[in-house]
Amino acid sequence: MRSSEVREVAVVGAGLAGVCCAAALASAGVDVVLLESEAVPGGSARWAVGSLTAAGTRWQSAAGILDGPEAHVADLLAMCAVPDPAYVPLLRRMCADGAATLDWLAARGVEFAGPFLEPPHGRPRMHNAVPAAAALVPAALGDLPVRTRARVETIERDGDGFVLGDVRARAVVIASGDRSSADPDLPGVNPAATGVPITAAVALGALSDPAIVAPGLRMATPSGAHVAPTDELVGVATVVDGERRLPGGALLADPPAFTGRDLHLEVDERAVPDPARLATYPAVGYGDLARFVSDGLAHRAEGTVRIGPLRVVVTLADGALHVDEDLRVRSAAGGVVPGLWACGSAALGPTQLNGHGHHLLWAATTGRWAAAALLAENVERSTA
Repeated sequence: MRSSEVREVAVVGAGLAGVCCAAALASAGVDVVLLESEAVPGGSARWAVGSLTAAGTRWQSAAGILDGPEAHVADLLAMCAVPDPAYVPLLRRMCADGAATLDWLAARGVEFAGPFLEPPHGRPRMHNAVPAAAALVPAALGDLPVRTRARVETIERDGDGFVLGDVRARAVVIASGDRSSADPDLPGVNPAATGVPITAAVALGALSDPAIVAPGLRMATPSGAHVAPTDELVGVATVVDGERRLPGGALLADPPAFTGRDLHLEVDERAVPDPARLATYPAVGYGDLARFVSDGLAHRAEGTVRIGPLRVVVTLADGALHVDEDLRVRSAAGGVVPGLWACGSAALGPTQLNGHGHHLLWAATTGRWAAAALLAENVERSTA
């Protein structure tokens, strides 16, 4: 099979991970093509709040906050499920490189608000892109071209390279995001996040884990980002579902039972756990009640707060391709799949990466790592 376009590297997916990878490769002179299945780049970052949780940053220093990667690692590992010990060094490296990742994005024009404190983190580490995550991808992309509506359904071997539709490349980076819209019964925030390129990699022998789906309550903000009320808030609220009125605990216990319907939360204003911590909110850290009211997301009436409408959706689905320390895709038969790499959510293997701000940090950081590893391999090949 012959392709009409020959490139050195094909990056599949123009979300934050893919864009960071392709931009780093292009700036180093690599002939790279960036393939995106949708009409516009951005991936799931188009709906995300925009939090990147990192330690040892210049924003922390400016606020007089003493923090470092080791403290971040300790908090991160306490809140995440990491069944494969091989991922612990990768998460440590993410925390160690977090400040550099934020500096790299800031150098490309991203503005950050914060840092904000989000328990169970022991120190303020949540840096929010302004006005939301949608600002991240255009800044990282710069003037790099993207082939949109380029849906990669199969990846085939062709000699020492790969064929993806009409593109042939020596190396492929899977940066297609997660599989949050692959469940037939649960709606996803990003309808394009079906994991088709992950399935194509598995057909080449890649090692992969099933998607870990966790539906939750979300509402769309004026910026387009999706935010979630805290469990603490839901727990003291009454869920209004049409004519039904149920305790918030029913929603927390079985979110899928409420899919497909517009919901509201009603709570006595005196019972709101902390009016400044109703939900994660773009560029602020947490949405306070006044901001919710001014943006039309909440209404006050005789001491009662009504928040919504909200819907149960899948925002994230961890569990994907397994990678080694250089983000090469691991083979189900042992070793790695030659020429195949992964970054972002597509490279999380069995890891359940909990805590706001870690998925975007993982995406941006691993995108840059994958590029660095590919460049290092090029140097090794040229000097061999």
